[in-house]
Amino acid sequence: MTTTPAHASPMPADSPFMSEAPSKPPSFGDSSTALRSVSVNDPPPPPSSWGSGPRRRHILGLWKWELGSFAVAVGLMGAIIGLLAEYNGREVSEWHLSMNLSTLVALLSTVIRANIVMMVSSVISQLKWSWFTARPQPLRHLQDFDSGSRTGVGSLRLVWMLLRRGRTALALAACALPAAAVVALSFVVGPFMQQAIKTEICPRFLPNVNSSIPVSSYYQGQWYRIAAGMWEINVDMKGSMIQGLTNPRSHDLAVQAFCPTGNCTFPDYGTGVTHASLGMCSSCNDRTAEVSGPDDKGNITLRMSRRYGSDPWITLKSGQPYLSVVSDTGAMTDVTILSASNSPCTNTTHGFACPHRNTTESKEGFYGGIGDFIAATCTLYPCIKAYSGSVREGKLLEDIAATTEVRADLFNTSNLGNYTALRSPCILDHTGTWYTEANVSLAPKVPGRTWDWVVVDDNNITAPNACLYKLNAVYARALAAFMTDVFDGTCTYDTRQGDDLWCRDRWWLSPLYNQGNSSFPSIAKAMDDFANAITTKFRTAGWGPDEHWVYGQWHGAGGGVEGAVLQNSICTSLDWRWLLLPCGLLAISAVLLAWVIARSFDRGTGEPLWKSNVLPLVLYGLGTGAWAEKMGRYDTGLSGIEAAAEEMTVRCVVREDGRPGFVSATAAEIGTPVRRYSIDSLLIDRTAV
Repeated sequence: MTTTPAHASPMPADSPFMSEAPSKPPSFGDSSTALRSVSVNDPPPPPSSWGSGPRRRHILGLWKWELGSFAVAVGLMGAIIGLLAEYNGREVSEWHLSMNLSTLVALLSTVIRANIVMMVSSVISQLKWSWFTARPQPLRHLQDFDSGSRTGVGSLRLVWMLLRRGRTALALAACALPAAAVVALSFVVGPFMQQAIKTEICPRFLPNVNSSIPVSSYYQGQWYRIAAGMWEINVDMKGSMIQGLTNPRSHDLAVQAFCPTGNCTFPDYGTGVTHASLGMCSSCNDRTAEVSGPDDKGNITLRMSRRYGSDPWITLKSGQPYLSVVSDTGAMTDVTILSASNSPCTNTTHGFACPHRNTTESKEGFYGGIGDFIAATCTLYPCIKAYSGSVREGKLLEDIAATTEVRADLFNTSNLGNYTALRSPCILDHTGTWYTEANVSLAPKVPGRTWDWVVVDDNNITAPNACLYKLNAVYARALAAFMTDVFDGTCTYDTRQGDDLWCRDRWWLSPLYNQGNSSFPSIAKAMDDFANAITTKFRTAGWGPDEHWVYGQWHGAGGGVEGAVLQNSICTSLDWRWLLLPCGLLAISAVLLAWVIARSFDRGTGEPLWKSNVLPLVLYGLGTGAWAEKMGRYDTGLSGIEAAAEEMTVRCVVREDGRPGFVSATAAEIGTPVRRYSIDSLLIDRTAV
């Protein structure tokens, strides 16, 4: 039954909105429900009244633009990620388009944002029909939903409105809140994607350019005979050894790498070792606990072990600081050092507190105020030094990865008794094959590669000379003799020396005293510096592995390991973290769209599928409309609404009472007076001519 408010005026028969008065209540499409004035307390109409045909057959078709927007956004997001991944770490110069990479990403991200906002706006617009279908709501909420689907501020106001409605709006608020967040955050999609693109300095290998680090596989050295069974090494090596004690940081003792750009790398083939060289190693033991004294005369003594049976004692004179260095015959040389030192002592309010007894009944102090002592024994021996190295900013950086002792091979007559050791693992070529004691004899026999044999764990092993490191036997004896002489001396204190000691003709021993603060670490460091000075001479003046004997002399191929040269360039760098927000917004949009589409298939909700279309607000008002006859021939889906609206021609005019509104274009053109008819004063004013 059609109800008409008592205060409403009847619709004139000559209204241009109606061709003639209907003889019976008009119907909505195939529905039997007549267009009527609806009270705010009426329950929602049955689902069939919204037009069941299009809902059943064309739901996905009605969401085709949103689904297309999602497909475009996903495709462009994948294109951006693939593009950035492709150029991540590549030089900027490799990008050959006139539009730079950042600009292209900004353009694509703008399209992505537009598609995300389009999807979410449709979701929010559809939510308003859900809102008004569930229960009567203030008409003002139509504007809240419309603003929420368009702007970030409007979306936040919409969420606030929904939350204020209490528990009745929790379900829609749970959907509107992420939708509003997507709209608000969509403005930063472009900046975030551009922020993901960075530039950084990156090294690049220069083709056909090599670098090298000097290493030695064999050291022949120079010597001359001074007596039967006695040899003297050349002056150059002597000077380096003395400098290793007195000025170990000298530029002359530094190994210089060849690196044209100042940045070079060297392969390690998984061994952790980039290069190895014949060198000199040192090993020290702290023997301070073995010192006895001082006795009642102030003397202290250290029992020194000699390898060949002689066991002398060192005696320090009382009343004077004293340093004694005596050589022994360890691998090449054993050096025992006993020194007065304040390093073990601590300064207290009552003076120095030292761990050892430093006063006697007849003496108030130990060696004129030096309160304690240290003792150490160090061994110097030839070795293979394996390094992990590179060149950075023109400086050679080397870390010792491992050392292997090189011993005299007295039973190898073809080797002339040279000191020899096998490097394991050994790399012979760029294939990176590891050779050890087990398989080195099976290495390929290629032209130019020489072979020798060495004793390893009492086993004779034939190996390429490229894996063997040797020190000439005669030179080794001459070197050991000079080192023994270098570290044989006694030093005392003289006020004319300042903070140093007077070591007579062994002046190079004074730095070991460390101005009264010698310690086991300082002694070990000094011996290591001395060994490194010898190693540097081995590396810079040594030979390559495949030495050979020609006309009574050994000739070598020159030592060195080759590496790659790096040149700094500007590269594109991708920071993936900045892509999380755009991808997250796209994922949330997809979930919201899927939820709304799934809701569209649920005919039990009883809500129309009109999204953001404004025509239903005009055609299906809050009461009996003048459009009834025309709308009776159309379905209430979007296609039906748009078809009906296509046949209706209207014009926006200002009525006699000063209010604007839509009227029939025909009536407006012929000048027919506009009269105002109130259908329901509580809900809406309809006008007819």
